[in-house]
Amino acid sequence: IGFGWTVINDSTISVVELALEKGVNYIDTARGYGRGASETAIGKLLKEKGLRDRVFIVTKGTSEKQLDESLKALQTDIVDIYMIHAVGSPDIAKNDKVLAVFEQAKKAGKIRYCGISSHQNIADVMNAAVGTGAFDIIMPAFNVVNADVLLPGVRLAAKGDIGVVGMKSANDDWTRKNYKKELFEELAKVAKG
Repeated sequence: IGFGWTVINDSTISVVELALEKGVNYIDTARGYGRGASETAIGKLLKEKGLRDRVFIVTKGTSEKQLDESLKALQTDIVDIYMIHAVGSPDIAKNDKVLAVFEQAKKAGKIRYCGISSHQNIADVMNAAVGTGAFDIIMPAFNVVNADVLLPGVRLAAKGDIGVVGMKSANDDWTRKNYKKELFEELAKVAKG
Protein backbone atom coordinates (compact mmCIF):
# COMPACT_ATOMS: atom_id res chain seq x y z
CA ILE A 1 0.00 0.00 0.00
CA GLY A 2 1.31 3.42 -0.88
CA PHE A 3 -0.27 6.84 -0.72
CA GLY A 4 2.28 8.91 -2.58
CA TRP A 5 2.27 12.51 -1.45
CA THR A 6 -0.82 12.00 0.71
CA VAL A 7 0.57 12.38 4.22
CA ILE A 8 0.01 9.54 6.64
CA ASN A 9 -0.18 10.92 10.16
CA ASP A 10 -1.91 10.20 13.48
CA SER A 11 -5.32 11.09 12.03
CA THR A 12 -4.98 8.97 8.86
CA ILE A 13 -2.92 6.02 10.07
CA SER A 14 -6.11 4.03 10.65
CA VAL A 15 -6.29 3.42 6.89
CA VAL A 16 -2.89 1.72 6.98
CA GLU A 17 -3.84 -0.22 10.10
CA LEU A 18 -7.03 -1.53 8.43
CA ALA A 19 -5.07 -2.53 5.31
CA LEU A 20 -2.59 -4.47 7.45
CA GLU A 21 -5.45 -6.17 9.31
CA LYS A 22 -6.90 -7.23 5.93
CA GLY A 23 -3.61 -8.84 4.89
CA VAL A 24 -1.68 -6.11 3.08
CA ASN A 25 2.01 -6.64 3.82
CA TYR A 26 3.73 -4.11 1.51
CA ILE A 27 4.11 -0.49 2.60
CA ASP A 28 5.56 2.13 0.25
CA THR A 29 6.57 5.51 1.66
CA ALA A 30 9.32 8.11 1.27
CA ARG A 31 11.31 10.51 3.39
CA GLY A 32 9.76 13.42 1.52
CA TYR A 33 6.14 12.46 2.22
CA GLY A 34 5.04 15.00 4.80
CA ARG A 35 8.69 15.80 5.57
CA GLY A 36 9.01 12.45 7.30
CA ALA A 37 5.57 12.46 8.95
CA SER A 38 4.38 9.46 6.96
CA GLU A 39 7.39 7.37 7.95
CA THR A 40 7.02 8.42 11.58
CA ALA A 41 3.34 7.42 11.72
CA ILE A 42 4.02 4.11 9.96
CA GLY A 43 6.96 3.33 12.25
CA LYS A 44 4.90 4.09 15.33
CA LEU A 45 2.08 1.80 14.15
CA LEU A 46 4.40 -1.08 13.28
CA LYS A 47 6.18 -0.84 16.63
CA GLU A 48 2.99 -0.53 18.71
CA LYS A 49 1.33 -3.46 16.94
CA GLY A 50 4.50 -5.56 16.68
CA LEU A 51 4.05 -5.91 12.91
CA ARG A 52 7.50 -5.09 11.53
CA ASP A 53 8.43 -8.72 10.90
CA ARG A 54 5.40 -9.33 8.67
CA VAL A 55 5.58 -6.11 6.65
CA PHE A 56 7.78 -5.41 3.63
CA ILE A 57 8.85 -1.75 3.85
CA VAL A 58 9.86 0.32 0.83
CA THR A 59 11.05 3.85 1.37
CA LYS A 60 12.70 6.40 -0.85
CA GLY A 61 15.13 9.25 -0.42
CA THR A 62 18.14 10.89 -1.97
CA SER A 63 21.06 10.29 0.40
CA GLU A 64 22.62 8.17 3.12
CA LYS A 65 21.55 10.83 5.64
CA GLN A 66 17.93 10.45 4.54
CA LEU A 67 18.23 6.67 4.80
CA ASP A 68 19.39 7.00 8.41
CA GLU A 69 16.52 9.41 9.12
CA SER A 70 14.09 6.94 7.54
CA LEU A 71 15.37 4.06 9.66
CA LYS A 72 14.91 6.13 12.80
CA ALA A 73 11.41 7.32 11.81
CA LEU A 74 10.29 3.85 10.78
CA GLN A 75 11.72 2.46 14.05
CA THR A 76 13.59 -0.32 12.31
CA ASP A 77 17.20 -1.33 11.72
CA ILE A 78 16.60 -2.31 8.09
CA VAL A 79 14.29 -1.43 5.23
CA ASP A 80 13.49 -4.04 2.65
CA ILE A 81 13.93 -1.72 -0.32
CA TYR A 82 15.55 1.71 -0.36
CA MET A 83 15.10 3.66 -3.57
CA ILE A 84 16.63 6.80 -4.89
CA HIS A 85 13.55 8.92 -5.33
CA ALA A 86 12.04 10.55 -8.42
CA VAL A 87 15.01 10.16 -10.76
CA GLY A 88 14.54 12.14 -13.96
CA SER A 89 17.99 11.78 -15.49
CA PRO A 90 19.76 8.60 -16.61
CA ASP A 91 23.00 10.15 -15.32
CA ILE A 92 21.76 9.85 -11.72
CA ALA A 93 21.05 6.14 -12.21
CA LYS A 94 24.67 5.70 -13.32
CA ASN A 95 26.24 8.00 -10.71
CA ASP A 96 29.08 6.26 -8.86
CA LYS A 97 28.35 8.14 -5.61
CA VAL A 98 24.71 7.01 -5.66
CA LEU A 99 25.72 3.42 -6.35
CA ALA A 100 28.31 3.55 -3.57
CA VAL A 101 25.66 4.64 -1.05
CA PHE A 102 23.58 1.58 -1.93
CA GLU A 103 26.57 -0.75 -1.73
CA GLN A 104 27.60 0.61 1.67
CA ALA A 105 24.03 0.46 3.00
CA LYS A 106 23.70 -3.19 1.96
CA LYS A 107 27.05 -4.07 3.57
CA ALA A 108 26.00 -2.27 6.76
CA GLY A 109 22.73 -4.24 6.86
CA LYS A 110 20.56 -1.14 6.53
CA ILE A 111 18.81 -2.27 3.33
CA ARG A 112 18.04 -5.60 1.71
CA TYR A 113 17.50 -4.34 -1.83
CA CYS A 114 18.12 -1.11 -3.70
CA GLY A 115 15.98 0.53 -6.31
CA ILE A 116 15.13 3.61 -8.27
CA SER A 117 11.84 5.41 -8.87
CA SER A 118 11.13 7.61 -11.87
CA HIS A 119 8.41 9.97 -13.05
CA GLN A 120 10.22 11.68 -15.95
CA ASN A 121 12.35 10.40 -18.83
CA ILE A 122 11.26 7.03 -17.53
CA ALA A 123 12.39 4.85 -20.42
CA ASP A 124 15.89 6.38 -20.41
CA VAL A 125 16.16 6.09 -16.62
CA MET A 126 15.01 2.45 -16.74
CA ASN A 127 17.54 1.56 -19.42
CA ALA A 128 20.35 3.29 -17.53
CA ALA A 129 19.42 1.58 -14.25
CA VAL A 130 19.31 -1.84 -15.88
CA GLY A 131 22.64 -1.15 -17.56
CA THR A 132 24.40 -0.58 -14.24
CA GLY A 133 23.53 -4.03 -12.93
CA ALA A 134 23.39 -2.43 -9.48
CA PHE A 135 19.64 -2.13 -8.92
CA ASP A 136 17.33 -4.85 -7.67
CA ILE A 137 14.10 -3.05 -8.49
CA ILE A 138 12.77 -0.21 -10.62
CA MET A 139 9.58 1.72 -9.85
CA PRO A 140 8.41 3.61 -12.94
CA ALA A 141 5.22 5.57 -13.40
CA PHE A 142 3.62 2.86 -15.56
CA ASN A 143 0.09 2.99 -16.90
CA VAL A 144 -2.08 2.68 -19.95
CA VAL A 145 -0.82 6.04 -21.23
CA ASN A 146 2.86 5.07 -21.42
CA ALA A 147 2.79 1.26 -21.45
CA ASP A 148 3.82 0.94 -25.10
CA VAL A 149 6.89 3.16 -24.51
CA LEU A 150 7.95 1.40 -21.29
CA LEU A 151 7.35 -2.24 -22.17
CA PRO A 152 10.79 -2.63 -23.82
CA GLY A 153 12.39 -1.41 -20.56
CA VAL A 154 10.27 -3.82 -18.53
CA ARG A 155 11.39 -6.68 -20.75
CA LEU A 156 15.02 -5.58 -20.42
CA ALA A 157 14.66 -5.45 -16.63
CA ALA A 158 13.19 -8.95 -16.60
CA LYS A 159 16.15 -10.26 -18.59
CA GLY A 160 18.45 -8.66 -16.01
CA ASP A 161 16.48 -10.24 -13.15
CA ILE A 162 15.41 -6.79 -11.94
CA GLY A 163 11.96 -6.40 -10.44
CA VAL A 164 9.56 -3.76 -11.72
CA VAL A 165 6.83 -2.27 -9.53
CA GLY A 166 4.56 0.09 -11.42
CA MET A 167 3.18 3.22 -9.79
CA LYS A 168 0.52 5.65 -10.94
CA SER A 169 -1.27 2.84 -12.75
CA ALA A 170 -4.56 4.76 -12.67
CA ASN A 171 -3.19 7.83 -14.42
CA ASP A 172 -5.90 10.46 -14.50
CA ASP A 173 -4.47 11.97 -17.70
CA TRP A 174 -6.00 9.00 -19.51
CA THR A 175 -9.34 9.58 -17.86
CA ARG A 176 -9.35 13.29 -18.67
CA LYS A 177 -7.96 13.14 -22.17
CA ASN A 178 -8.90 9.59 -23.24
CA TYR A 179 -5.35 8.83 -24.40
CA LYS A 180 -4.65 5.52 -26.06
CA LYS A 181 -8.25 4.37 -25.95
CA GLU A 182 -7.43 1.48 -28.27
CA LEU A 183 -4.74 0.17 -25.94
CA PHE A 184 -7.08 0.33 -22.96
CA GLU A 185 -9.80 -1.50 -24.91
CA GLU A 186 -7.30 -4.20 -25.88
CA LEU A 187 -6.18 -4.61 -22.25
CA ALA A 188 -9.82 -4.92 -21.21
CA LYS A 189 -10.36 -7.68 -23.78
CA VAL A 190 -7.32 -9.57 -22.50
CA ALA A 191 -8.53 -9.22 -18.89
CA LYS A 192 -11.97 -10.61 -19.81
CA GLY A 193 -10.36 -13.60 -21.50
